[in-house]
Amino acid sequence: MDQHATRPVALVVGGAGGIGTAVCKRLRGDGYAVAVLDRSLGHDASDEDHVKAFVGDLESRIGHVQVLVCLAGRTGSGGIGETSKVAWDAIVNDNLGAMFVPCHVIAPAMRARGTGSIIAVASVNARTGGTLHSGPAYGAAKAGVIALVRFMARELAPAVRVNAIAPGPVDTPMLHRLGPEALSAVTAALPLQSVIAPEEIAEAVAYLASPGARNITGAVLDINGGAWMG
Repeated sequence: MDQHATRPVALVVGGAGGIGTAVCKRLRGDGYAVAVLDRSLGHDASDEDHVKAFVGDLESRIGHVQVLVCLAGRTGSGGIGETSKVAWDAIVNDNLGAMFVPCHVIAPAMRARGTGSIIAVASVNARTGGTLHSGPAYGAAKAGVIALVRFMARELAPAVRVNAIAPGPVDTPMLHRLGPEALSAVTAALPLQSVIAPEEIAEAVAYLASPGARNITGAVLDINGGAWMG
């Protein structure tokens, strides 16, 4: 192992995106050795063999993963009649499959070692069902993320804590694809009338990974500007 072996290890799936970049920076500031698994870097988080090889190499170099952050995902668009089965499968896989596989590979070892924290990013669309801007598969997949978090929180306790964050509109390229007019309408509809900075999500990830959250598991932290209150 290299010189970082004494530092706790965090793996951020989807860590090269807008939220992911902020999360990696925040965790590094907390002293973590951070590894990134991201499609833009040639990785496939939904491919079990690929993830196993990536994690095996990572752990041989810098140590066991103690914090797993699952951020990977993408939206669709349109209504139920406009969404093909191919598009449905791809979006569900890119959101829910890309969470399941890293958890499937890493969580049992975390439990065997007696410690670990898993944090998954869902969406306010999991609460509301979503809109034509996000399409039917995205909200359904993110609702699946929340259900999987709750399943694992029970199964892996007390060794591993598992929590979710459900953001509203975050200031990233995924949001700005809507265009200025649609983005203005989204912002105006929020009670707090402000989109969320990626750093806000990063702060929440850091908190849920910290000892200060040692009694929080199976929770969903809603950061959405008031878009959903429940």
